[in-house]
Amino acid sequence: MIGPIIACILFLMPMYAIVKVPSLKKYAGRMSNVFVLVVGLVGVSAIVCNIRLL
Repeated sequence: MIGPIIACILFLMPMYAIVKVPSLKKYAGRMSNVFVLVVGLVGVSAIVCNIRLL
C-alpha cells in the first residue's frame, strides 16, 4: 500500500510545488510538466483500481 504514496511524492508533489512556490514559477507551463502529471495520475489510478479489483 506504499505505492500510491511514493507515486504522489515522485510525480504529483513537484507539480504542486511548481504552482505554489514562487521561486519555481519559472518552470510552470512546460510540456514536460503535463507529461509528469499525467504519468503520476496514471500510476496512482492504476494502483487504486488494482486494489479495488482484489
